[in-house]
Amino acid sequence: MSKVKVFRSDDVHSFDHYITEIKKNANTQFCQGKIGRGFIEHSLDNCNYIFVHTFGDHIRGFATVFNKTDEKNNEFLYIDLICNSAFHSMASSSRHSGKESRTGGKAIIDRVIDLGLELDVSYIKLSAIGDVIPYYWKLGFRFMHLELEQNMLADGIPMIYYLIPDSTGGKQNSTRGGKQNSRRRTSNKKIRKPRKPRKTRKTRKTRKTRKTKKTRKPRKPRKPRKTKKKKVKM
Repeated sequence: MSKVKVFRSDDVHSFDHYITEIKKNANTQFCQGKIGRGFIEHSLDNCNYIFVHTFGDHIRGFATVFNKTDEKNNEFLYIDLICNSAFHSMASSSRHSGKESRTGGKAIIDRVIDLGLELDVSYIKLSAIGDVIPYYWKLGFRFMHLELEQNMLADGIPMIYYLIPDSTGGKQNSTRGGKQNSRRRTSNKKIRKPRKPRKTRKTRKTRKTRKTKKTRKPRKPRKPRKTKKKKVKM
């Protein structure tokens, strides 16, 4: 059965044990030759948390996570590296074939989110490479507010999973798969404002009939003025 174990760097015995075991097969098995050995070792040696995906007694994958603070003094968890090996195609049960590798990666992400809630951080951040961007988008990660072209970096495109909405001045992101996550303090799903009830149409008031003006009586013609006859002196 798959499990995800979490170890802090101050838990020296367990932490160092799993770091040593992961380094043996990190490049070829877990990261499948896609990540350079130097980057893997640097991330393992300097991370604050190591997440170990196990299946029975075998290590199937891992993730290195750092505690960080942004320019606005918001604390967040940064997933520096996440690798998960695919199950063998001859697995005895159909449950462990096909998309089991994705299930392991999702389980690690879910455990990182749980830790973020326990530590009361603002968000989870990672840098996604082109072909896995749709996968992280489905899990609820969203792009930062910088222009996408500015983020086309060699180490990936920054993506964020918000635990506290608007913690970085950004919009709320939707929940994974469109479903509400009951573990989180605040839902990432946008709440629509209830629609105002439609106003019933008012019946048009019948126009008041105009009062007919009283017809004026025609004026009588004026009598011509009588001119006074001037008396002629004799």
